[in-house]
Amino acid sequence: MASSRAATACGMSWQTTASTNHEGDGTAALISTAPQPTHSTLAAGKQIAAGTAGQSAHDAILNTLFPGSSADELSKLSRAELLQLAQEEHSQSPGTAEHQRLGEASDQTSDTDDEHEWNERQENQDPAADDVNGLSLQLSLKSYLGISSVRAALRTIFRLNPSIRDYVRQRISTWDVSASWCFTTGGGGVGLHQETQLLSPTIDEETCIDAYFLHAHEMTPMLDEADFRATWKEGTRTDGPWIALLNMVLVMGSMSTGSGDDESHKFYYSRAKQYINIELFGAGCLESLQTLCILGGYYLHYVNTPNMAHAVMGAAFRIAIGLGLHRDTATLDTKIGAAKAGSRPQLRRQLWWCLVCLDTWSHMTLGRPSQGRWDPKTMNVSLSESSDSATLSLDHSQTFCKIATRVQDRFAHLEPISISELKSFDVEVQNWHQNLPAELRYREMCPERLLTSYSFMSNRFFNLRLLLYRPVLLSYANRKVAYDTLLPEEQAAINSCQEIACNAIDNIASGFTEPNRLRVWNSVWYLYQATMVTLVSLIADPNHPNVSRWKASTEKSLQLFQIVAPWTKPADRSRDVLASIYEASQLPQNDISDIPFDFQIAELDQFGLNTFSGGWQWDAFNGFEEDYQQQHTNSAMW
Repeated sequence: MASSRAATACGMSWQTTASTNHEGDGTAALISTAPQPTHSTLAAGKQIAAGTAGQSAHDAILNTLFPGSSADELSKLSRAELLQLAQEEHSQSPGTAEHQRLGEASDQTSDTDDEHEWNERQENQDPAADDVNGLSLQLSLKSYLGISSVRAALRTIFRLNPSIRDYVRQRISTWDVSASWCFTTGGGGVGLHQETQLLSPTIDEETCIDAYFLHAHEMTPMLDEADFRATWKEGTRTDGPWIALLNMVLVMGSMSTGSGDDESHKFYYSRAKQYINIELFGAGCLESLQTLCILGGYYLHYVNTPNMAHAVMGAAFRIAIGLGLHRDTATLDTKIGAAKAGSRPQLRRQLWWCLVCLDTWSHMTLGRPSQGRWDPKTMNVSLSESSDSATLSLDHSQTFCKIATRVQDRFAHLEPISISELKSFDVEVQNWHQNLPAELRYREMCPERLLTSYSFMSNRFFNLRLLLYRPVLLSYANRKVAYDTLLPEEQAAINSCQEIACNAIDNIASGFTEPNRLRVWNSVWYLYQATMVTLVSLIADPNHPNVSRWKASTEKSLQLFQIVAPWTKPADRSRDVLASIYEASQLPQNDISDIPFDFQIAELDQFGLNTFSGGWQWDAFNGFEEDYQQQHTNSAMW
């Protein structure tokens, strides 16, 4: 191991107790409780060891860092060798109570110490990319990720079996990085920030509006349907906020009803963005807020600009609070007159909770702290009882999001989370699911109008549980210890993670009988994450009794990606990545040769989530490519 890598990997370990997992790898800590050693500390340890070994704090530190090594032996080593030895000693140690403290990553340097930048204004956007799985082939600057990101799973796989990395490289080098993957070809085309060349959409406005209220509205009822339809039919409003809102509804509607290669959403977005500018933030009205919710909560994720989405949702919260949506509006009708108010107080409540839910859902995949999106001490908005199906879905979603917000905030704390805390959160999530009405809990009992809500809700249920336990699995895998040396609590958490992943794949498979682009897009996000867990399990413990179950789930997932490929372009690339890893895991290591690889041509940016709008940079090769790193010290990816 090169000294530069040892210094990078081990250097972070001195801080792991006080500086917890900014990146979300959730891997085993190198040092969990030792104070920061210095050269003077080591020198003092050498002097004391001869006469008072084991009696002083210095000796205790040395014994913690280097069990079985004397101070005399250590004094002959260089700093880099000491760092490397500390890493090796810890990676070989069996599971102990210290490993119950999670989030202390051994390779968290890229998100902990680096400055973070991004630039999502990219002309040639790759529609096969997505912000969770990072399937673009383009480099970009870094953005901050937390523990909910899944880059750690891929790094773990490469650490366990570097030959898999080589095999995946070979496969990537054969991929067709052609114009067929991009919005643009040659000098013209369509990009997120370009004017569309489409002469007209293939899906008309009325069809889009119908699709929006059938699918998106049932999950997030932020509009008054009757009022919206009436205003659209009249065709008399020409103000900017309304035009922007109308076209964002058309964008979402076309996404909900079109085929995988339909591009009507680009046409409608090109019209909407003419009115989505800095002046929109000065228009303190519900239409402006509704526009930003659809834009930042849905569409910018769909076109893979999640950092922009994150910023837009932040602005939306400021507008919402400026409008007073965070306080109950029960007295609004008495102030402006009941006839004029109509259903406005309830709409304001629903819009507030739609905003909270959309922000929570996106944070589940980005792993960022909530920044106080819900504080019962300052916010008192509650949904009134209603028999409306959309309100029913939103009511249960807001309960889920309150739990998810607490989970996200807890993971963001500097103090690592314990397994007992994870289990407590999991009980809350399972209780929430148990209390869902039958139509939102069982697919066979779900009416058609709620199918999209059911699909999104069930995917998020499994995903939140997966996020809770995945750090334990990765910690175990990175430590390379025997399973039977783990504490019972760790074994139970790992088993839960693996079982949840398999169940998540089964659940997604059951919903693909009648594909819908909006549902497929959402499901592909979570299918990828679940499959990464089964792959980590197969590679970390190939002789486990449940290997056949993990293989079956992985193969089912690969089949699903192939089935839904016509409905969402990331599915093809997702399957390629997963299939490459799975195939490599089944081959003898000597059957896989290392070959020269051009990162600039095909950098598989899996789970680095370093955004350009063209995709997320995957820096899972970090720590394996010292030569490349040394030659590119000024590169943003390092």
